[in-house]
Amino acid sequence: VVGAQVRLPKWKSLGQVLGVTGDRVRVAMGGLQMNVRRDEIEFVASPKTKTTVKHSVEVHETQGSELDLRGKRFEEAIRIFLCMGINKV
Repeated sequence: VVGAQVRLPKWKSLGQVLGVTGDRVRVAMGGLQMNVRRDEIEFVASPKTKTTVKHSVEVHETQGSELDLRGKRFEEAIRIFLCMGINKV
């Protein structure tokens, strides 16, 4: 299957199938491309995992309109703004 990830035990490396012609498979390993026999490769199951990210935001009642973002990364801070309905910074 073109695009499939394969293991090449002889080379102790992983590669990606570029094409199939008869009994030969064209595989890319980094910048190297080579033609190998089908019996020289093993198909690797591609991981199909979903990543779930949960954020928690503490809201404290204050007199002013301050939001403490210390320790937050930029992406986290933007998500917090968007979750709070703040469209302008």
